Amino acid sequence: SWRRQPRRATAALSTLAKQQQTLVALEVLQYMAEAKLEVNSFHYSACISACEKGARWQHSLELLAAMQNDAIPPDTITCSSAISACAKCSEWQQAVSLLEFMGTEAIAVDTIAYNSAMSAIEKGGMWQIALDLLAAMPRMGVRPDQITFNVAVSSCGRCGYWTQALSLLSAMAVEALEPNKVTYSTVVSALDKGNRWQWALELLQSMQTSAIEPNEVTYNSAISASGKGGQWQAALELLRAMHTKALTPDR
Repeated sequence: SWRRQPRRATAALSTLAKQQQTLVALEVLQYMAEAKLEVNSFHYSACISACEKGARWQHSLELLAAMQNDAIPPDTITCSSAISACAKCSEWQQAVSLLEFMGTEAIAVDTIAYNSAMSAIEKGGMWQIALDLLAAMPRMGVRPDQITFNVAVSSCGRCGYWTQALSLLSAMAVEALEPNKVTYSTVVSALDKGNRWQWALELLQSMQTSAIEPNEVTYNSAISASGKGGQWQAALELLRAMHTKALTPDR
């Protein structure tokens, strides 16, 4: 029984989380509490993970509060899962508050937690805050990774801040991180918004030199930038390249 073997409850809750049966997992946890069964950090973590997968950020915050009421201290995994749940619902203020809570409670903050919070911020269009978090990571002893920079680049790119996007691309080299297709595509898109066709074409060439195959987003952004700059010959050449690679141009 679960009373004698609480690990079985953890396994059941984890299975429900993987199956995105969030409400069922919450009902099981409630039953355990009402039946006076042991409820530990593993059970809470499994349920918060279910909330993350089900994008139920309110429930994840309620579970964190319940943990504290039960004198069960939240850890890095539970907080990161809650932040991710907030990110999926674009609740960037809640995500940032959770990061601050981790610092206040001396809970170790890792790259995953920062990436999740920055993802929420990116969806909220708050590019300045995303850059502030990126700058804070070294001070917290957390090293940014490729995902961190991609989210930061996307935050700036979506708002048309191409200079910041280019600076982040250069900063990746300082951190010995390799930009990937997503990074380049996002920067080229930002350059398109900023009417910087020359740099967009240079970056497209840089991708090919680095053996990174441009995708539809990259090509279409470069074509758009070329068109805005009156570079019709370059735009036509890019269109031909897309057809050769069986990629679909924007209409």
